[in-house]
Amino acid sequence: MTSSLIAGQRQSLPNLPANGPLRAALEFGPLNLTAGLIGLDEKKKFCHGAVVTERQPLGLGGALRATFGPGRADFEIDLERVPTTVRRLMFVVGRDGLPVSQAKELRWTLPSEGLSFNPLSALHLEQAVILGEFYRHAAGWRLAALGQGYEGGWTELLQRHGVTEAIQELFAPVTPVPSPSPSITPEVLTWEVHDGQGKPLLTLREAQSLDLRDSKRLTLSAAQRAELGLAVQGAVKMAAGVVPALLNANTYHLALSKEMRVAMRQGGTLLKTGVKHHRGVTGAVRHASNGKLIGTGSFKPAHLARVANIATIAFQIAAVVTAQYYLHNINQQLQTIDRKLDDLQEFVETQATGRLIAGLKGIARNVKLLESRSLDPDERAAALGDVLGLIREAESQAAQHELPMANLDAVFKTKDQFKLDDAKQSLLKHGKNMNTALFAAWANIQALQLGIHLGWAEDRLTLHQEDLVRSLEILNRATDVFEKGLSRFDAEARAKNAPRMAENFHIGKMFPELVELLNLITRKKRKTCDQQRETFRASPEGWVSTLDFHRQMLAGLHDAVQALRQDQVEIERQRKAPVALVVQTNSAGEVLHAFMQEDPVVA
Repeated sequence: MTSSLIAGQRQSLPNLPANGPLRAALEFGPLNLTAGLIGLDEKKKFCHGAVVTERQPLGLGGALRATFGPGRADFEIDLERVPTTVRRLMFVVGRDGLPVSQAKELRWTLPSEGLSFNPLSALHLEQAVILGEFYRHAAGWRLAALGQGYEGGWTELLQRHGVTEAIQELFAPVTPVPSPSPSITPEVLTWEVHDGQGKPLLTLREAQSLDLRDSKRLTLSAAQRAELGLAVQGAVKMAAGVVPALLNANTYHLALSKEMRVAMRQGGTLLKTGVKHHRGVTGAVRHASNGKLIGTGSFKPAHLARVANIATIAFQIAAVVTAQYYLHNINQQLQTIDRKLDDLQEFVETQATGRLIAGLKGIARNVKLLESRSLDPDERAAALGDVLGLIREAESQAAQHELPMANLDAVFKTKDQFKLDDAKQSLLKHGKNMNTALFAAWANIQALQLGIHLGWAEDRLTLHQEDLVRSLEILNRATDVFEKGLSRFDAEARAKNAPRMAENFHIGKMFPELVELLNLITRKKRKTCDQQRETFRASPEGWVSTLDFHRQMLAGLHDAVQALRQDQVEIERQRKAPVALVVQTNSAGEVLHAFMQEDPVVA
């Protein structure tokens, strides 16, 4: 009987074969995806030679083996032969330019353990995914079900783990997918809507195979499908008078120009009529292949309502897709809060973070709305209020928990000596302050990411970024100071506990047995002190691991702050860029599939 794993689940591997390899499999039909196995060191960076793909089915001298078939990869891992420098073995699958979520099946199975893991329902636009991993632990090898996706595809996943360009080529598909034919038949006609200056605002024509190249498949709700279907059919009926072929089509290419998207985002439509033909909105028909103009005409006011309707719906769907692309990861992170509340309470000041968690839940609700539809003005204002409220609370909590760390340098300089129990209490208190400040910074970043999607100005984002950077610098300095202080304590305790020569020499001549007994007691005491100090220093809960964890968190937060600006620039570019929807309908005009194409050529 096979048991299903859930994302984040970890457990030991008790049923390892006594003689022979451990077997695992990846199933990913029917998409033509690339699967592989990658070995990482203790810093989660690629280990030389620790990789198998269809292009290289053997790794680590045969310790890693794989066979590949349509929609399946079977792996054999001889864990006894895996070098100790390899700490993790990641099972990965993906394909650049193709969301893995389009697969009908995606499964990681371990027959000897009777386990399987299917993360497909949680994926969205990710083009490469780490399904799971084996990793070394004090008690032996363990497994983890991950389902961690990367929207940047193989490039993002592999570069993040230090894989060189030469090794990245091993993840290229063995059998290339044939590109659609770029030809467009001359008979295809395009129906266009122009403004009074002759600039194209909207175009509609029958879609061709070329239109699916570089297009993203859209996940639409039933309501969105119905709304889009009615709008497309309304436009088709209006355009059929001059382009009759549209009535017999079932796949349509609808494009909005840059001017149209910018105007609609500002609340207008650019659709208006004037007394004279050249001052109002005009219609035109031209060949899609050579651009030759067939004829022009003006719209009646009643027809403009249909044009405005389809333009509005297309704009809203494009805005939702942009939000889905950038907010999906935020939504996933926010959803983990409820599942990890118990763990969170152990490491942070619970009372201090209660308001942060409440604010994050408000952000999560707004993110879910933005992923499904556009917000009306009142909803947008309320969402901005949630953003500002969380930022204020996050900055307040960060400042409150930074204060005890700001004077750490002076505290350590005035402290003559430490006892082990004092050092442990100091680490516990420092850890809670640091963890709470880090959590506040993370919450601040989530709020800022939503602020970007709600249209925050660049200068406002810059001010918040600068404040965040200053806060993280305080935490960095506190980590360095605390490490120096504990290192000094460790060195002083080690020196104080070192053996001394010729102790009680004159007594030894008179009472040698007593001296031997005293020396034995002293050595045991020193050994116990050394063990306690080493446990405090090097154990998983010790100060070295704790401060390393803080540094990793700080580095990740620094990267996230810098990424905010990049996200803002890219989101703004996408909002202003021309966009096209490719819509496939059935005979009743209902939408079956929809795709979005960025930066199409709008005539």
